Amino acid sequence: MNESSDHAHAERLIHAMAEYVGTGQAALLQSVEADIGAMPLRTVCINLLSWLSSRSRMPTMVSNSKRFWGTGWSTLSVLLSNSSLFAQVFELEGDSVVLTPGLTPEQVRRLCERVAEIHRPRMFITRRRPV
Repeated sequence: MNESSDHAHAERLIHAMAEYVGTGQAALLQSVEADIGAMPLRTVCINLLSWLSSRSRMPTMVSNSKRFWGTGWSTLSVLLSNSSLFAQVFELEGDSVVLTPGLTPEQVRRLCERVAEIHRPRMFITRRRPV
């Protein structure tokens, strides 16, 4: 792939991930959901989107360490080894996940900004029950 098609693929995947988190459905992710299940896919999408969104406020891109993933790390590992859809955008580098090196720093910056615009998870408020 070239830089332009890498970026276009990353854009499509990110939009599909945000759609999946918001609605529980995304045509692009149907086969992945069939392979790993709805909840594991949702967890991976939320983790990746949250990481990318947080990077929109930073001057440089850093990896997303295994220690932030908990049990989701094994799902991510399986996903990146079995799904070319995700493996074309993300890859494992030691104990971290990184964006593919086919993206320029400017493309990464734009992707992170786009994720910050479209990934707005709902706030959950918990209340204590009166005793």
